[in-house]
Parts: sequence; structure tokens; C-alpha cells
Amino acid sequence: MRSASRVTLIVLCAIVALLGCRGNEEKEKPRRPEKPVYRSLLEELKELAKQDPKGKREQVIKNMHTLHLVLEEFSADAYGGFPVDPSTTTGRVTESLGFPSKRGQTHTINSLLEQHEYFKNPYKSNLPAFSISRTDPPKWSLSLLGQVIWVPVAHDNIKSTGYKLYGAGPDGFYDSVVKSLGLD
Repeated sequence: MRSASRVTLIVLCAIVALLGCRGNEEKEKPRRPEKPVYRSLLEELKELAKQDPKGKREQVIKNMHTLHLVLEEFSADAYGGFPVDPSTTTGRVTESLGFPSKRGQTHTINSLLEQHEYFKNPYKSNLPAFSISRTDPPKWSLSLLGQVIWVPVAHDNIKSTGYKLYGAGPDGFYDSVVKSLGLD
């Protein structure tokens, strides 16, 4: 509650500093505040973003856990194989492993994630909740904010034998890395 009132106070101060206070006095040329006011407001806003008052870091960690469970569910249906692409079906991975495809093996990572309504990017609603990287470790950028980065390990064009999951925060990747069994 305190951080919300603190943000409101900072925003209000910023508006007053930018627009100035106008009363019933004669109209004067609006004065621009000095640069140190802008700098202090920007520093305060950056500090608030780092505090993560709404549990966004925890939501990214929960998304990592959810994607981990979905990948393991897919693997259980595909004789231990993992997909390289979220739209690859369990039947396709099963066949690439040399097993006959069973009827109804149409699950994909995307279709399994549709069952989890809360699997969303907590920082930016217009960004996806996960993306795929072919490099390990992936390169961080601000455009990945709030996403779970899925890295297929030991893969060809259809299947992989494992994966790593990274969570992207405002200052880089979080320390927690989720790995499939058998990876060090």
C-alpha cells in the first residue's frame, strides 16, 4: 500500500513540476523546473521499478514452473522427447524418435499452455509470456522483459533431449534456471 501511495505522490510531483502551479494571478510565462528536479524524479522512478512492488518477479518464476510442467507433460506423451518448436505435436516427436505415432497425439506446447489462463507476461501485456532461444545462455535485452526463455538442448529440427528455462527481469536474467532431468 505504501509503494502505491509513493508512486502516486511521485507522479503528482512530476505533473506539478512539469506544468507548474497556476492560481488566479496574472498569466506569466510558465517556468521550466531546473534539471536536477527531473533527474531526481527519474532516479526515484527507476528505484521504484527495481523494487517490484506487485510481485512481478514471482509471476515470472511461476511461469517458469508452469512451462516446466507443460514440457514434462508433453515429454510423457512423446516417449521422453521434447519439441523444439511450440507448435510441434507429440506425434511428430514420437515418430522422430523412431516410435509409431499413437492416435490422438496432437498436443503441442501451445495447446497445453492454453489451459493455464494466468500464464501471461507480468511486465508487459503486449509481449509474449515465453520465447525460444537457440543459444545457451540466451542474450538478455529489455525486449525480453517478463518472458520465460526456453532453450532446447541437444536438438535437431523436430526434437530435443532436454531444455533450460530462464526468467527475464528488468536488469537481466533471474538466478533461478530450470533444467530438464539429466542436465548439469
